[in-house]
Amino acid sequence: MIEQRFHNMNVIADKIEKILSNWNMDCKERGDALLSLAKESSDDSSIYRCVFLAKEEYERARLNGDTQCLCNLAQCYFVLAHYNNSREYYQKSIELHIEGNRSKKYQAHDFYRYYKVNNVRQVKSILKYIMLSSPSKFNDPVDCPIVQGPNVEYLFPDKTVFEGLKVCCFGEDDNRKNRDNHYHLDAKNWAYYGDSHRGICIRYHFFPNQLEKRLSNKFVFKQVDYREDFSFERGIVADGLLRKSKFYQEENEWRIIWYDKNFSENKYYKAKKDCLLIPINICNIIAIYVGYRCPDEIAKTVVEFAKKKKNVPLPVYKIHPDPKNLFRMTETRLN
Repeated sequence: MIEQRFHNMNVIADKIEKILSNWNMDCKERGDALLSLAKESSDDSSIYRCVFLAKEEYERARLNGDTQCLCNLAQCYFVLAHYNNSREYYQKSIELHIEGNRSKKYQAHDFYRYYKVNNVRQVKSILKYIMLSSPSKFNDPVDCPIVQGPNVEYLFPDKTVFEGLKVCCFGEDDNRKNRDNHYHLDAKNWAYYGDSHRGICIRYHFFPNQLEKRLSNKFVFKQVDYREDFSFERGIVADGLLRKSKFYQEENEWRIIWYDKNFSENKYYKAKKDCLLIPINICNIIAIYVGYRCPDEIAKTVVEFAKKKKNVPLPVYKIHPDPKNLFRMTETRLN
């Protein structure tokens, strides 16, 4: 058994040497080869060595301006952090994953978000800010198992690594299988996210460079990937926050993920307990939908708020069962 282990380690060592001496590969290609070799390895020392050397190659590629390697580099830091229980490496992995996943595709989409509303004061705050919260505050523990699931203490002995990591979730209409069942007319959404039809739903559009200015480029706004099985090979962001069970795929979810390891204050956002309140402009709100059971005083507050949008009307709708088919929801404009 011991002889076989040493034999395997020698084989891996020979393969590492061949990869590093192959100058027909660029830095990223050598990093990719080393990372693949790490997956073949069965002993910790070989895995660690492969990943550490892959990290070095990806760092060189990054210095040469290759941004395509950032997610793999983040993966290397994540693996090394696990072996070293290194808070610094975990933080580096999160930052690189956010940088590597960054895209402006969200600017072509409209997004929806449901809110539970307890009083008039709260609805006024909801209309002025979007709130990013810690994934540990998600109401569904299966949604983010890296934070709330079993064996979390084993994966992350130092859970403070999640401080400064904030998330905001949205839905969209695009690619929904039933094109007639719009996101804001989905009775399941109103029941689960809209406080049993007592809340409101807001439709947003975010303009170029607006969030970049507000969130200091420390964020990614990306669509969630849905999978049959959970894996945890690519780290906290890629596997932990941008992937969910296929059970949720009808949500067609997008997420803003923001990270600041220092959780520092600046003029564009303010911390409130475990949350960030990001100020938005009324121009970001395309429409507001009031739930079937939403109190009248909340609906009146929303209608009054809509009057503030001067150049383009801000429609406010009441969502209710369709008289022609009580299994379906429809909308009636209030202003």
